[in-house]
Amino acid sequence: MSISRSIPALTFALLLAACGQQRPHSQETAAHAPAAEMLQAERHEATDTAAPVDAGLALSSRAASDEVSGRQLVRTADMRFQVKNVYQSALAIEDAVAAEGGFVVENRINNQLHASRYFPLGSQRKRVESYRTIARLTVRVPSERTLPFLRTLAQQMEFLDERNFRAEDIQFQLLRQQLAWQREQQISRDIGRAAEAPGSVDEKVDAAGARALALRAHDEAEVKRRELADKVAFATLTLQFEQAMQTRTAIEPDPDAAAWLAKPSFSQRIGVALQTGWRVFVDILVGMAYLWPLWLLLAILAVALRRLWRHWRKPAPH
Repeated sequence: MSISRSIPALTFALLLAACGQQRPHSQETAAHAPAAEMLQAERHEATDTAAPVDAGLALSSRAASDEVSGRQLVRTADMRFQVKNVYQSALAIEDAVAAEGGFVVENRINNQLHASRYFPLGSQRKRVESYRTIARLTVRVPSERTLPFLRTLAQQMEFLDERNFRAEDIQFQLLRQQLAWQREQQISRDIGRAAEAPGSVDEKVDAAGARALALRAHDEAEVKRRELADKVAFATLTLQFEQAMQTRTAIEPDPDAAAWLAKPSFSQRIGVALQTGWRVFVDILVGMAYLWPLWLLLAILAVALRRLWRHWRKPAPH
């Protein structure tokens, strides 16, 4: 009777223990739920951060577009980036420059060899080499069309390595050149009037020479002023771009194999060796003949030493 009563009590105690174990587990799961959500949000944020930057945004800069009243800005830019195909991008960039009213100053493309390996194929060999195609373009575009050109340029980019925009204010350089131009113009007029005034021939010659120098300085000042104005009107952009590493294979003659096949036969080489050895031996004999005074002196010394040796070994008389 006591055993039958204790069985339900024991079952009830086991159920309470199981509920007590499940409750902390559920609380632990609820406590870790916010942490899991935060981790998932951080992963999502990291994915968004790792997204590639838009090429048009990467080429945007106020130095390439801003117009400041009263300032004369010379815009220059240096860029280095990756493209899918160097030759196609070079042509597309040249077309974009022409469409914006600019012109190309330099277009240089070269292939830089990275590594090469050779595999023998009998009298030939296979050459496998990896290389990188690099282009360098220097272009001039109207300053007010620099930003539209950069947006067109961004369409050719796969990855931007480096960019550097500069906007240099040269208003004072222009003012200095303008004043120099006016000064030289006034000096030229003064010297011209002095040359036309009455005076000696030498004075007129000196005045003519001074006027020529003044005119030359005037021309130089005018050229410099126009150069600065041209730099203001047209931005200068230097573009260097390249594409991913490429490989190429080529079948070519093997110089080592050709040299081995071109060697003389064994009998020919033996004959040449005997002839060469005989000529060397004859040359040695001729060289020894040139030294006959030395051999004669050595013979006399040998005879003298032999006689002295015999004299020393001769027994003394008793």
